[in-house]
Amino acid sequence: MKPGLVIKGMIGFCLCVCLGGPGAYGAGPAPYMPMGISLTGGVQHLGFTYDFALEENHNFQSVSIFMDMQGLNTGRVPYPGAMLRYDYHFTLLNRHRMLFYAGPGAVAGYVTDTDGRYGITLGLGGHVGMKYLFDRHIVLGIALHPVLGYNLNWENGQQRLNIYEAGLWRSVLPEVSLGYSFGNQTIESAGRHGFTPAGQARRRHWTLGLEASYKPTVYNYLSSMYLSNDGSRYYSMEDQATFHSNASLLLSAAWHFTEYYQIRLLLGYAGLRPDVRIHAFLLRNQWNFKPINAQGDRFFAAVDAGIGLKARDLGRPYALANLSFGYSLAVSADSSIEFFIRSGNAFGVPTLYEDGLPVPAERAYKSRLFVSSIDLGIAFDL
Repeated sequence: MKPGLVIKGMIGFCLCVCLGGPGAYGAGPAPYMPMGISLTGGVQHLGFTYDFALEENHNFQSVSIFMDMQGLNTGRVPYPGAMLRYDYHFTLLNRHRMLFYAGPGAVAGYVTDTDGRYGITLGLGGHVGMKYLFDRHIVLGIALHPVLGYNLNWENGQQRLNIYEAGLWRSVLPEVSLGYSFGNQTIESAGRHGFTPAGQARRRHWTLGLEASYKPTVYNYLSSMYLSNDGSRYYSMEDQATFHSNASLLLSAAWHFTEYYQIRLLLGYAGLRPDVRIHAFLLRNQWNFKPINAQGDRFFAAVDAGIGLKARDLGRPYALANLSFGYSLAVSADSSIEFFIRSGNAFGVPTLYEDGLPVPAERAYKSRLFVSSIDLGIAFDL
């Protein structure tokens, strides 16, 4: 069975239950409040998860820390890896003892992939699952947690960047949790407890952030011509399109002019692959749309402009221009987590090589390079 069919089936089941029964917040037993700690594990990992509710509508968040056991049980690797995961859960159904949920997330860690090599992994996740509350505060849960990301490892001193295949297998490998729920088990009625929307007002005008993205598709359009070393003939390459996996990592500082507009400076790496690594400096204009709930979550759009310097040739800058669209989750009045999709573009004069050595500028002729990528990413604004 294909992983996508399993996920679609679980989501469809949850939605049918939600739409087919009486309202989750109407008459009947009070909803279960998801807050507690649990032992969580599956075929590939084992660790602890802390769930905490922040919203009146019973959506909740969780932070997990795992031992990665990919290849450990078969003896392919000598020791486990480590992984940290954050998840935001939209409540699909909350009926006294039973909770169905789904949502986005992010993972980071030092783990092994299906090839058995240890490496740094960063990726975006999704999930769908359910929890059931037993007597004496005991909670049992099951979920699917697919991850789309990359794994950066080293082989014979050379960096290798690949899709994190073990994360894709989590589309069909269930995760089971057994935990303890803290405090009161139910919320008696909406509005009975004090509630302060996290994104209602920002106390500070400036924030700092960290942004990471995975570039599963990159297209290079190259037009170049150069004279051979002996001057006898020209070499040329025209309109070549190639596919690469790449990733970026950027630090940022933002000034919030209003609730709906901000300017952000970003500095870091626009590509982590050694052959196309670019040191990037960007200025971002970001527009935040009206909040869609009391928590302060909202959609946003952003336009970036800046320059990039290739690591192997700092003397030739590239022009960078990006267009982003995403969704921002308000964690507190000053903090948010953003999930985005981005069109990244770079234009400049490429460095040409002959027999592994750069071609001098006097022998290069009409060289142009255009790079376009589609990025999936996550950003923390604190």
